[in-house]
Amino acid sequence: GRFLPAPKKQATHKSAGFQDGILHGRDGEVLGSEKDPEAALGGSFGNPFGLQLQANLVGRNLVNFTIDSAQIAGSGWSESFLVGFPSNPVQPTPVLVLFHGYGETPQDVLDNSDFFEMGMKRGWIVVAPLGAHTYNYGIEYSQLNVEAALALLAGTIAPSVGMTVDADRFYAVGFSMGGGGAASFVARHADTSDGLHFAGTAIHTGSTSLSYTYWSTPSIQSTFDSPVMFGGPPSDPALTFDYTRCSATDISWATGLADSTTDMVRNLTHMPALSYYADQDPNTTLITQTATTHHQFRKRGGKGRLLHSPSTKHDWQTLKERRVFRMFRQAFQAPTALTRTLADRDGDWHGFNVTQAAARIFSPFRWVIQPQVNRFVVDEVANIQSLRLASPTWVGLNPDANLELVFNSADGVPLEIVIGEIDDQ
Repeated sequence: GRFLPAPKKQATHKSAGFQDGILHGRDGEVLGSEKDPEAALGGSFGNPFGLQLQANLVGRNLVNFTIDSAQIAGSGWSESFLVGFPSNPVQPTPVLVLFHGYGETPQDVLDNSDFFEMGMKRGWIVVAPLGAHTYNYGIEYSQLNVEAALALLAGTIAPSVGMTVDADRFYAVGFSMGGGGAASFVARHADTSDGLHFAGTAIHTGSTSLSYTYWSTPSIQSTFDSPVMFGGPPSDPALTFDYTRCSATDISWATGLADSTTDMVRNLTHMPALSYYADQDPNTTLITQTATTHHQFRKRGGKGRLLHSPSTKHDWQTLKERRVFRMFRQAFQAPTALTRTLADRDGDWHGFNVTQAAARIFSPFRWVIQPQVNRFVVDEVANIQSLRLASPTWVGLNPDANLELVFNSADGVPLEIVIGEIDDQ
């Protein structure tokens, strides 16, 4: 629903620098002490993507970047994202991505939680994207904006200050609207074998099912019906897929049950996932969504915890940051055991490149690697024309040994399997 921002804590410590050192620019100046952020960060944000980029210093080691809307294909919205740079970075540098709540901005995340300070002190880069606008609910164009921000951070911004982003250690935390947004984004980006990989996520009282949010919260319906959002209700057959693809689960408002055919949360089962709520939170429908999504995650074989605390507040501060950081210890590990993957578009999913038979339809497939006998099994495949495994070694197969491949199409669509790194296919 429409949530008022939580009362802000005193945040003077957020921009006051750290006792263990501060970040310096190209000429030795303290980042945050001069007016020219490009000079402070290395002189130029020229990059191979040709993105138009603006940067404004908002505090010591804190810079707000903006990408022009014309530079984000398929979005139509500009993107603003706040980045905190560590004074003593771990190399390569982990990245913590924070998804804001309804009506909030990246600045609100900075003011209302300690994630920026605690992450930067650990030597991590911390980034809070806007996601196009403050009421985005993780809609498709919002996710495109976050993609653009993280790509620019990893490819241009971090190297400009001498940091190499650790592609295997991206972590996501989201609150309320952002809890659902984080779960959805990670479920659609725990996938590439040659890009960034999310290694963990924390969902704080999240709107993980947008159709459930629509029907349970009448005050949000005018927002969702807006032409700049979905343009109508999830009951409209032309819009059902748009709602579901941006949800970690699709939960029925009538029955309270998760739809096991469209649960994108299955894509998270190889990583630690924390689900959290305050048990007296007045937004009870969000508690229901968080708990139902967690149970569906566990039903799929995921390893994670559902925690709660005795609080009446709906805000960032009820989530204990140290508990989250304790969970975010391991790097990304490609799944190799029995794994079910759900794709909603062409692209990379868990190291496999999927070409769909038809667009705007979900494409499931189940796969298992048996490295002891070098066997790859893929079945329960639907709406997929081509499934390409570019790097068998990435999922534990040996390209120098005989490979046994077992596969079938569940829906009769002719299926092509392409495997790289093996001379005799």
